[in-house]
Amino acid sequence: MKRLEIRLLGGFEVRRDGAVVGGFESQKARALLAFLALHPNEKIPRERLANLLWSERPDDSARRNLRQALYSLRSVLNPDRSETAVFGGGQHNLGFDPDLELWVDVTAFREAITRGSTERGDDPRHLAAAARLYRGDLLAGFYLRDCPPYEEWLLGQQEALREEAVEALKTLVAAYLSRGEARFGIQYAKRLLAIDPLSEEAHRQLIRLYLVAGRRNSALAHYEHLRNLLNAELGVEPLPETADLYRSILLETQEKEELVEPQPVGPLIPLVARSEVFNELHQAWNQVLEGSGRLTLITGSPGIGKTRAMRSFVDVATSKRDAIVLRGRSVHPAPLISYGVFTDILSGAWTDVLPYEETTREHVSPEAIQRLVSMAPDTAAILQESLGIEVAPGATDPEASLGALLEMLDAMSPPGATDGRPTIFMIDDLQWGDRPSLDLLAELVGEVAKRPVWILATANGRPDSPLFADPPPADLADSIDLVHLAPLTPGDLSELTDALVDPEAAESLAAFLWERSNGLPLLLAEIINYLWDTGVLETRSPGLWRLNGDPREVLPEGIELADLVRKRYRRLPTSTRRLLALAAVSGQQFDVELLRLAGDEHTTVVETCVELALERWLIRQHPRRWSHAGMEQDLVLWGRGARRGYFEFAHRGVREAILGAVNPLRRQVMHREVACALAELHPDDPAPVCESLAYHELGAGAPERALPWLERAMDRAATTGGAAVAETYRERAAQVVERLLQETTEESARRQLEERAARLRATPAATG
Repeated sequence: MKRLEIRLLGGFEVRRDGAVVGGFESQKARALLAFLALHPNEKIPRERLANLLWSERPDDSARRNLRQALYSLRSVLNPDRSETAVFGGGQHNLGFDPDLELWVDVTAFREAITRGSTERGDDPRHLAAAARLYRGDLLAGFYLRDCPPYEEWLLGQQEALREEAVEALKTLVAAYLSRGEARFGIQYAKRLLAIDPLSEEAHRQLIRLYLVAGRRNSALAHYEHLRNLLNAELGVEPLPETADLYRSILLETQEKEELVEPQPVGPLIPLVARSEVFNELHQAWNQVLEGSGRLTLITGSPGIGKTRAMRSFVDVATSKRDAIVLRGRSVHPAPLISYGVFTDILSGAWTDVLPYEETTREHVSPEAIQRLVSMAPDTAAILQESLGIEVAPGATDPEASLGALLEMLDAMSPPGATDGRPTIFMIDDLQWGDRPSLDLLAELVGEVAKRPVWILATANGRPDSPLFADPPPADLADSIDLVHLAPLTPGDLSELTDALVDPEAAESLAAFLWERSNGLPLLLAEIINYLWDTGVLETRSPGLWRLNGDPREVLPEGIELADLVRKRYRRLPTSTRRLLALAAVSGQQFDVELLRLAGDEHTTVVETCVELALERWLIRQHPRRWSHAGMEQDLVLWGRGARRGYFEFAHRGVREAILGAVNPLRRQVMHREVACALAELHPDDPAPVCESLAYHELGAGAPERALPWLERAMDRAATTGGAAVAETYRERAAQVVERLLQETTEESARRQLEERAARLRATPAATG
């Protein structure tokens, strides 16, 4: 025997080398094994065990029964008498043999609770693992006749473990509520209520989560459920706090809605097999906390889980240590924007940090603010709104960019300070970064070495920058970490399925997932979601699932990610497919109002479609800020309706697959629809979206409409100091002019185009 697994939470199950063990002689033999499993590293006096299980018998008889039960257990657990013994302890004591590879779910549960709850803060990742392990009360349904001492012991253990599970779930619910990630919070809140159904606090949290998710109808329905439950069970009405929450929802409701519970969302797929990666990130983070800033790049193939690993680690790190988190990303295909990576970072600083910290605000000079706004002109309006500072975007010295950025960083995280708030730049998809952003990052890395600043990024491979050469620049090598993610192994998939489905189905599901996914997390997630879409995977209880059929019958071998996403996409209603295609044309992130205008649809239709895509895990809410304070606007929007505000596709591969499913001619029409919607959203000054207008007009096959926007994008890039981006737009504009000259015969139109061509030819000398 290599491994013995004992599961006691939610029932009683024993597995030997993966196979279920049966044939136990009696309930007391099971009770003896369970008691020993709850004390896996102890040697229990045999006299204590005999008195615990056979207290009604004389001492000699009790000890004889103990020997018989122990003989029975040895015969069942180790029938081939392998070299590894099951029990040891000598003549007077009894316990598991120290050489036995033993796994007990209660031990794993308590270890996860310990790792997840520390004096420095809570770790949602470990608490979520504990929640998955808690499948029900200890030895649920287990009954031992005429054995009061054992029953009393069992009752005490059940209550202690139940309380630990409740506290872990409360922490998880509060964490996801504060982050605005309502879909995760709802599932954990339901798990909490399954354990503690009369906790009015938990019911209130679920109502709040429904509200944040935009499910006002569900929130109202749940209040009615709570009211009926309290009346039936306790003969009381909900507390005033709960009633006030209910009334506030009624006041927000503008129209009558049918109180119908929506369909449950798909399975929450646990994060597994990333301990080594987390250890590497911890080492880098500890150096940052000591005042030694650095750049850490998480690499791996597309769909390997880089973004999830990065976000999960930052979530854990910031729960234990207050930090400033500024998010940036680059997306392809998308409009090329000079300093695009820093646009989101700066807008986050203007809205998430400086408005709330007067001392920090006072240390950023007007000259630095002017340069930063010139880098990212879109942030001028944000700066005006959040700080009341008017700065007109204009040309400044590009070489001042680094100094301005350092001035802002020093105001937020002073050099040499280890007791203040460190700053994290969290950047996705750096491989698509524009040249000005990559060049500025290269300068920045050398300057943050003595500042508590962490540049944490993901990329498919190494971005095109000297920073990521092999080997890296000698003077920066000590400040750069490369962390690589590998595919999951069959053992990792076993861990995942153990947490997802009933034990009897876990092994076969793990084998199937390995055959179909080869350990790629994104493909793995889409397979699980497809099994849920088709009903092969169905819910058993909140957060727990079971197989309803053979997954091999619905999913062929060798299926690619794009094909699988398209299979899921085609199962959606026509209106949802159309709007998702529009969203994919719009970008990786999209605004629901833009989607409504582009699709020329009624608000109710758009909301219904977005809600369905959310439930299917094809898209997710996109908080533009990391901290709770910075997310307030998003939370307000979601509180009015989950389908309002900003969303993003679950992964770039999902967006690409949906784009690939759209006929190219139809895609051109959609680009035009998005361009018209953008113009409608910016009627007075479309300059902030000139790059997007150029991108979509080109996608629509309308070069004559794209040309003025290409020219404005070129001028804007030159103004920000992004010479490389300006040159790219100049080349595109010149190509469009050349094409139009070939197609145009009208004399005055040709003269105008020739003038434009001359201007474009002269532009490099002016901008270079």
